[in-house]
Amino acid sequence: MKTDDNNDVDCVCCVCYKQIIRCGEKEQRLVKECDRLRGHLVQIEESYTREAVEAEDREKQLRNKLATIEEKMLTSSSAMQNAKSVDAYS
Repeated sequence: MKTDDNNDVDCVCCVCYKQIIRCGEKEQRLVKECDRLRGHLVQIEESYTREAVEAEDREKQLRNKLATIEEKMLTSSSAMQNAKSVDAYS
């Protein structure tokens, strides 16, 4: 009878050991997947940050260009008004 008991214990221990091994392997896969996802998230965040900075720079350039064009337009408009005034008195 002791042999059967020992076989049962051995069988239970073997099953438990296999489950521990499977759990360890699953944990390793999950850790690896978490690391992969973390790295991907960092890349995405860096990309969005870079794009946001580039968009801000572009907006600044466009605002400066607009201000320059508006200034030229005002100067040109003033020059035209002055020319009309000179022509009117001539």
